[in-house]
Amino acid sequence: HEWFLSMKLLHLIHGDEVLLVQEAVDNLHEKAKTAGFTEKQIVTVDGQFDINALNDLTQNFSLFAEKKRVELRCGDKMPAELMKWLEAYASTLEKYPDLCLIVVTSKLTKAQQTTKWASAIAKFGAVMPIWDVDLSGFPRWLDGRLAQHKLKLTNEARSALIERTEGNLLASMQVILKLSFVSEGNVMDLTHLEPLLAHNAHYDLFDLMSQVLQGNMKRALRILEHLEQEGEAVLVLWAFAREVKTLIQIQEQKASVPLRDLYRKLNIWDK
Repeated sequence: HEWFLSMKLLHLIHGDEVLLVQEAVDNLHEKAKTAGFTEKQIVTVDGQFDINALNDLTQNFSLFAEKKRVELRCGDKMPAELMKWLEAYASTLEKYPDLCLIVVTSKLTKAQQTTKWASAIAKFGAVMPIWDVDLSGFPRWLDGRLAQHKLKLTNEARSALIERTEGNLLASMQVILKLSFVSEGNVMDLTHLEPLLAHNAHYDLFDLMSQVLQGNMKRALRILEHLEQEGEAVLVLWAFAREVKTLIQIQEQKASVPLRDLYRKLNIWDK
């Protein structure tokens, strides 16, 4: 991405695809580190967030301090005081040549992108939106990742991977990474893929969502306990976020779009 070719002192990355956002952040950290910003710090905007944590960053530099790259994790939280701070900070970047600030948020709406703080970052720094990968674009994304890891699958194996991960980028990457360790340059068929898919958390994830939507709480809680033991918290959050997003879209559009058309648009099928 050309955005990475020009290092700035202030960056905004926003999007909802967890994997792609994290990859973009990691990429930027590497660029900043290469540019001399060797010290890394993470500030999370949560219930205990204090704006003074940011004030300290801009006030406590010395001639002998290392250059810092600071990742400001906002999620979907953007307190009014933080918006004002970012707007003011963006307009005075020349005062802080030893600080590279990376602001990471959930996907911003068009209205949010035109707010004063976001506009200030766009003017004085750099903004990178991370677009969602929908189901229609998922096969192309998957093919790109397979090529990136020099993996070759038979058509049957590729189709199975697409069908069984259903657009879950994190689950897909788990399988791809596992395949990369055992492929040794060979074309991988379904016999190689099946054991990896069988142990992939995807099955339990979508079973979990199915049980929750059907109201089978006992079964859902058993699956959730298993996923917790497997350390799959991020994937569980992804799955719940996906279903909640779909339910919100149905609620917002059901009055103006026939349900059959709406279900088809949202890839909801009778099973």
